[in-house]
Amino acid sequence: MGLRENARPSRSIPARVADPLATLTEPAERRSWLQRYWLWLLPVGCGGSLILLLAAAALLVAGVFAGIKSSWPYTEAVRMARENPSVVEALGEPIRPGWLVGGSMHMNRDSAEADLAIPIRGSENSGTIHVHARKRGDRWAFEVAVVEIRGRDEPIDLLEGLDMLRVERSGDPPHWTR
Repeated sequence: MGLRENARPSRSIPARVADPLATLTEPAERRSWLQRYWLWLLPVGCGGSLILLLAAAALLVAGVFAGIKSSWPYTEAVRMARENPSVVEALGEPIRPGWLVGGSMHMNRDSAEADLAIPIRGSENSGTIHVHARKRGDRWAFEVAVVEIRGRDEPIDLLEGLDMLRVERSGDPPHWTR
């Protein structure tokens, strides 16, 4: 008996794994980026789209608030509240408007209407300015401008004490002067 007779019988190796070096020397299959990373496409694509949609909505809301806060009814109502002694006494100084304005503004070519609820806060209390104003041509006129103070039953009329002038013949709305 020779060495070959004592050795274990050899197992046959399948042909596909017979030469492990052959797979290293063959060119690799070229797959596109989409084939390699298709699982990332769904969350990144949907997430990116959602982020862009939310950013566009935030810009739209910020633009609307900026437009309202730069309008004549808003700025004049806040100025009148800051200068009104009853409001200053009830809220304390300094009086600052809140960032979330409620209400609506409708603008046409020759007219506009504003119905706003402006939160304000002083050092001692808080309240809300309620304004209803109309614009005809290039002139705004307040119809209502009151401040409701938290914990107080009666609102403070911001138009009280202002001289209201009516220009009947031109059809202009009333406007106020000091």
